[in-house]
Amino acid sequence: MSAAVSAPLSASIPQFLLVVALAALLIRAAWTDYKTRSISNPLNIAIAVLAIPYWLAKGAPFYPDAALQIAVAAGVFGFFFVLWWIGQMGAGDVKMMGALALWFDWVSVLNLLVFITFAGAAISLVMVIHKYATKPERQPEVPYGIAIAAGGLVILYQQYFNHLVVNPLF
Repeated sequence: MSAAVSAPLSASIPQFLLVVALAALLIRAAWTDYKTRSISNPLNIAIAVLAIPYWLAKGAPFYPDAALQIAVAAGVFGFFFVLWWIGQMGAGDVKMMGALALWFDWVSVLNLLVFITFAGAAISLVMVIHKYATKPERQPEVPYGIAIAAGGLVILYQQYFNHLVVNPLF
C-alpha cells in the first residue's frame, strides 16, 4: 500500500465508515485504559478484525499489501511483547499495538511509533509529577493506551485530512 491514502471525499463509503469505527474504538480504548488501566481483549480483537474489511474496501490485494501489513504487525507485536515480558508494558497495550499496526503501511507504522514514544513520554512525565505531588503508596501505572490511541488518531488524521489544511504562509 502506498503511504498516501485516499482523501475522505474520494474514499469509498465503507472505507470511510471503517476509519470512523477505528477512531471510535481507539477513543474507547483510551478511555477504558485511563479509567481501569486495562484494554479488553474484545476491543483489541475488534481493532484487528476490522482491518480486514478495511483492506478489502481499499482494494488492497492480499499479496503483497495485506501480507506485508500482517508481517509488520507481527513485528510490532513481537517488539512490544518483549517489553511486556520484561514488565515495561501491559498486555492490552501490546495487543493494541499489534492490532493497530494492521491498519497502516510500514512508513505510517514508523510514524505511529515515533508519535507514541513522545506521547507516552509526556504521559509518563505527568504521572511522575502527579506521583510526587500526591505521594501515592504504590507505583502509578502509566495508561499507555492513551498514547497508542492518540498516535492512531494522528496517523488517521494525517492520511485522511491533513492535505485539506491550507497553510496561510504559502
